[in-house]
Amino acid sequence: MRNKFKLPIFLFVFFISLYSNAQSFQNLASTTKYGNIKYKAENTVLINKEDINEERYELIKTKINAQKNIYYKIYFDYGESEDPNYTICKINSDGIETEIANIDKDFLIIPGNGYIYAGGSSNEYYDRRIKYKLAGDKLVEVPQAAYYVGMASKTNSLITLYADKNKSDKVAVLPQNYKVEILIEDKGWLLLKTPFGLTGWLKISDIDTYMNPTLDGFRFNGD
Repeated sequence: MRNKFKLPIFLFVFFISLYSNAQSFQNLASTTKYGNIKYKAENTVLINKEDINEERYELIKTKINAQKNIYYKIYFDYGESEDPNYTICKINSDGIETEIANIDKDFLIIPGNGYIYAGGSSNEYYDRRIKYKLAGDKLVEVPQAAYYVGMASKTNSLITLYADKNKSDKVAVLPQNYKVEILIEDKGWLLLKTPFGLTGWLKISDIDTYMNPTLDGFRFNGD
């Protein structure tokens, strides 16, 4: 009888573990005075003070990986164009800080699982979501299949959607004021969906994204 319950109990623990990982962004504390960081309170010392000499704000001292006794200091400043920037410094055993990354995003999420998540539309065409991992003493981006956009839009001029990135086959030619959904961005190409459900590629460099954006809401607001 005892063996009959081993597998169900194992599966129960396994799924509880998965659920716990899926909820890792919940119940996180937040910086409120400067910057925008969500972090795991038990791994973190909240600082929130201005460093006048360096013209930046010292936000938190935290563990990126809760399983390792390594702390990182995170600073916030505004760049030349008033764009948010976060500087991540590793605190070495002698107390000296070593800069490992600069992330120019609107917000950071540090749940203590060994990764940093970032997002925002500063210096971007859209709210790009990125995941970073520690690789030695560097913070590097985790590759994705594509960047999710998920933006409802409309055309401000005539555009052509293609079946592939070689522009060999046209899927549709869409007129001005035509509703579309921007699904993903992949290496400078956008995958769009029409109300009917057709999908096709549009190259970002072929459209206006600045003064008179071809796609409503899809506009480069960086430098």
